[in-house]
Amino acid sequence: MVRGIILALGIFTQLFAQNTFVPGKVFLQINSKDIHAPAHLTPSSFPSAASSFHINAIEKTFVTQDPRLDGIYSLSVAQGQEMAFCEWAESLDWVAYAEPVPYVYSHYVPDDYDSTALSHLNIIRAVEAWDLEKGDKKVVIAIVDNGVMTDHKDLQANLWINPLEIPGDSLDNDANGFIDDIYGYDVADGDGDPSIPHTAFKHGSHVAGCASAVTDNGLGIASIGYGCSLMAVKVASDKGPSNVYSFDQALKGVDYAIHNGADIINMSFGGTGYSLTGQILMEVGHERGLIFVAAAGNGPGDTNPATGDTTWEYPACFAHVISVSTTDALDKRAAIATVNSQVDVCAPGLQIRSTIPSVSLGSSYSALSGSSMSCAIVSGLLGLMLAHNPCLSPDEAESLLKAGCVNIDGKSPAWAGKLGAGRIDAFASLTLLETLARPSARFVVKDSIACDGLLSLSYRPDSLSACPESWLWRWGNAAVDSSAHPIIRLDSSGLYDFSLVVTNAWGRDSFHMQKYIFVAAAPLLDAGASIYISRGDTAQLMATAPASSFAWQPTEGLWPSAQIANPRVAPDSTTRYWVWATNAAGCSSSDSVTVFVDPRMSLFPSDQKKYNPLHVHWISEENCFYIQMEQFFRGTINVSLYNMEGKKLNNSQYNFFTENAGFFISFNQPPPKGIYLLECSIEGNSWSRKCIIY
Repeated sequence: MVRGIILALGIFTQLFAQNTFVPGKVFLQINSKDIHAPAHLTPSSFPSAASSFHINAIEKTFVTQDPRLDGIYSLSVAQGQEMAFCEWAESLDWVAYAEPVPYVYSHYVPDDYDSTALSHLNIIRAVEAWDLEKGDKKVVIAIVDNGVMTDHKDLQANLWINPLEIPGDSLDNDANGFIDDIYGYDVADGDGDPSIPHTAFKHGSHVAGCASAVTDNGLGIASIGYGCSLMAVKVASDKGPSNVYSFDQALKGVDYAIHNGADIINMSFGGTGYSLTGQILMEVGHERGLIFVAAAGNGPGDTNPATGDTTWEYPACFAHVISVSTTDALDKRAAIATVNSQVDVCAPGLQIRSTIPSVSLGSSYSALSGSSMSCAIVSGLLGLMLAHNPCLSPDEAESLLKAGCVNIDGKSPAWAGKLGAGRIDAFASLTLLETLARPSARFVVKDSIACDGLLSLSYRPDSLSACPESWLWRWGNAAVDSSAHPIIRLDSSGLYDFSLVVTNAWGRDSFHMQKYIFVAAAPLLDAGASIYISRGDTAQLMATAPASSFAWQPTEGLWPSAQIANPRVAPDSTTRYWVWATNAAGCSSSDSVTVFVDPRMSLFPSDQKKYNPLHVHWISEENCFYIQMEQFFRGTINVSLYNMEGKKLNNSQYNFFTENAGFFISFNQPPPKGIYLLECSIEGNSWSRKCIIY
């Protein structure tokens, strides 16, 4: 990562003074491109000057596999030294960045008022939306929170169940790195039980019910998510406060949800402390198709006079996160709502009745208020949308969510422009989704040449139409194929008609095009028989084909070029070489040859490394130059010298004998100074080297 991406240290210091950050905890990322970077971070990885920081408890933060996450660690340092350590660590070349770990808080306002009304569902037109979609168990909403009451009667049937995990056997059956994670995981306490220890931990259960309590079951409440699944991810320790979380634990919970296939991640928490580590994780999840939803916050806090924004909170203000603020029953900004330029949408959040534990940890219900509830309602609606069209990307889902919103700036004019797209409307967003989800039959024919008669057809729909149920291709007279990207065979060159009919649940579309296709043959390529050499010898690779270009792999050590038909190689061990030949029509074929290497050293010049040219000095008095050999040898040596154009300079072979493990090469006329290729063979052993005569 580039230094300077994180907030200025002055801002960090101010926030830290407000107890925004967790004492004694920091994130650190290794700069993997630095040659001095440790492969695995331990306390001994740091210079001795770090001893004053008392570094310990180092662990990798994430399990999700991505290069941007691999080098991120969570460290414990001496309390009060967090900022000093971060500044010092960033002075090390192999540290990409270091930052303190923020606190985040559950966003709800406790309220004893127990209303039986579910007016928020009427406001967002949930009933009409359910006529279009009632959710799907395949859509998984991860509730990253202080735990979920997994035995609540109005939540049980909608809980995500890890399909490969066997309950209670203390084994990691699905090899995902977590033991007995049936309904989710408790990352704070490191166990497979994400349920709650006592009634103070009711926030996550209430949020889960807002998103997707079981609906139409004759119990308790209905929810916008109706039949979507709930993955329970607990990020608050049983031994700690129920509604204040260390952000590293919250991010580990998000990491678990990404790693285990969630579609939507609900984050009904936040704090004012920025974290680059958190932003990186959101980027990784977004690229993998996850939708992140976060509570904007409760209480306007300080207002920036330059922008009119109330305090930004994270993760809501991270890029690729849908920030949700709170409205009241009249579609006005709720008095408790944080509103700013980063808010994306609003949703009802006052007196929302949902699932909680009773005093005896039985199933119960209560009304709570806050952006936590608004956030969960938006997550439930997004679950409906994904159930209706599983091919929605995160950006597409967010766009449709916003497009369906009701603009409420006029009802809260003092906050116009700070309420995002407005208050969500479930029916409007789902109706837009249906309208835009009719299929598009657009396709491309990638090539105008069919090598060996084979041609690829590629279905290229608009991304919102990427959920077709069937394809019907036609070309020529009667040929038919029903796959999305067929490879077809054409018998001859000519003008072809191509057509496609695509069908999905919302309709059908057709597309037709004409294109001239030239049918050409791929070159017949022969890389030759296996070659046997001694270690240190040079082998001549020989590819024959009616082709205009060649490409050899592996390329290391090929001379004079990997792009010719017959380069030379001198592998240290037996190696298989692949060659591709391409003709003027652009058609290619491949073949391979194996060079078997005898490990015994052959006669080879000892004064230079392989592939480096021999530097030889012309001895004018003798009209010759001298070559040093690996070992003493007497015998006949056949020598040929070629210029860089491949022209043989000596018209006949010369016979020489070695003296003192070397030999002389003489010519009637000295060759011009420059680069040559020298080929020598001694009783069946041969080698060739570039040779610089000076």
